[in-house]
Amino acid sequence: MTRSKKIVASLATERAPASLALHELANVGPATLGDFKVLGVRSVAQLARRNPWQLYESLCRLTHARHDPCCIDVFLAAVHQARTGEARDWWSFTAQRKLDLAANPSLAPTAVRREAAPVTRSAGASRSRQSRATP
Repeated sequence: MTRSKKIVASLATERAPASLALHELANVGPATLGDFKVLGVRSVAQLARRNPWQLYESLCRLTHARHDPCCIDVFLAAVHQARTGEARDWWSFTAQRKLDLAANPSLAPTAVRREAAPVTRSAGASRSRQSRATP
């Protein structure tokens, strides 16, 4: 495939972030949509203006629970796609999250600094079925 055909194919499969709805983002499923609702995020444009670390901190505060750190990775991936249009798997942000936390421990959400156990949920699980897990 020639370079120009690759570019055309790439443009055909990617949409501008503003034209997407939240549920169309690559890593956003029902649980994350619920989190965005709790956080007051209603559009991709709003999400693009948010800080993923602050989203996680707010989610933990508003739900009175420490959520699994992988939620940060999902928020990092969703905000990245909202800002750039590039969809990447959430787990591709895990190593960067760990490096960022090691370099700047103040990024750790308050609940993490207090050594609280995270709340985890399986895909499709409701908030009433959340369980505690070790970090």
